[in-house]
Amino acid sequence: MADPVMLAIAAAIAGQVGEAAVDGVRASWRALVTLVRDHLSRSEADAAALATMLEDPGNPQQVEALAVALTTAGLADGSFQQRLLEMWHQVVSGLPRGASVVNTISHSTVTGGVIQGGNVVIGGDVSFDWPSGRDVLGGSERPGH
Repeated sequence: MADPVMLAIAAAIAGQVGEAAVDGVRASWRALVTLVRDHLSRSEADAAALATMLEDPGNPQQVEALAVALTTAGLADGSFQQRLLEMWHQVVSGLPRGASVVNTISHSTVTGGVIQGGNVVIGGDVSFDWPSGRDVLGGSERPGH
């Protein structure tokens, strides 16, 4: 079973969170990814878990497999685990709090108004009025505005 923090790290790697991060965090993010790649490359199975996840980052089973590999590697090598957790703390503590939202969806970055939900049941009409009638995804004017 994967450690919850390792699962968060694996999910962040899958979502390439650090690539969309602000400049102050980007160097810490790249150092974290380099540490993971270098350490997991010591084991064929761990390297395969990382490579497979990177080929299909949206697959939850692949993210879980990477998290298990990170958990196992951390238990086997305490210094790796300590460095990884320290780097993760640097990345997380350097992200802006509540300033904006950046979502990476299908390898594209979307910023601006964001609505997220899961298992939502709506029994009536729903409409969204974007500021200035602009299409926030494409940046163009919506028809009729």
